[in-house]
Amino acid sequence: MNGRNFILPSFPPQTQNEAFEKYDIKCDLKADCNPSTPECSCVHVIDIPRGETIQLVLTAIGVYHNAHPIHLHGHTFHVVHVAYPEYDGTTGFVENHNSDIYCDDIHCTKEDCDKKRCSRPSWKTEPKYFSIDRRTVRKDTVMVPAGGYVVINFLSDNPGYWFLHCHIEVHQLEGMAMIVDETGGQPMKPPPGMNKCGDFEISVDKYRSYRSNM
Repeated sequence: MNGRNFILPSFPPQTQNEAFEKYDIKCDLKADCNPSTPECSCVHVIDIPRGETIQLVLTAIGVYHNAHPIHLHGHTFHVVHVAYPEYDGTTGFVENHNSDIYCDDIHCTKEDCDKKRCSRPSWKTEPKYFSIDRRTVRKDTVMVPAGGYVVINFLSDNPGYWFLHCHIEVHQLEGMAMIVDETGGQPMKPPPGMNKCGDFEISVDKYRSYRSNM
């Protein structure tokens, strides 16, 4: 997403925030990731303000024309706009991605960049606003058409760290995901006594004893 390959953090930000902030390597959102570098494989986190209507544009524009089911944890959202690519009228295949989306990577002059890769997408014109009416669908997963885009909006009324990812498992494992930070810089404390990663330990002998009693 945005040219970055998501790496799972070593510590859960929701329950072990101090260790997450101290040890996990978060993405530099200003880094040039076309071509991709080791710095572009990182814990991808975006911040959103609390108590506001958030509008996200999800595109499926890259080297390959694949549709992607995108799921957001912690919220349901309104699908306020869906835009499709230009299709070949005979074959039904995608000919060109939707012209609303402008990708400056296309004009990349570096020898090793891929002009088919869109790692820094932006609106071609001024940001658009889409309203909600009686036909607007509310979901928690939306299919982003290959070569097109989807606009969603939701109210940021659920503080926490929420996973946004492609629901095709192999795409998620390859890094098509990010964390949406909705804490406003004030992460919540876990309940007292809650188990943490690394709390549970078991020796090999103890494990074998459990196995032998099964």
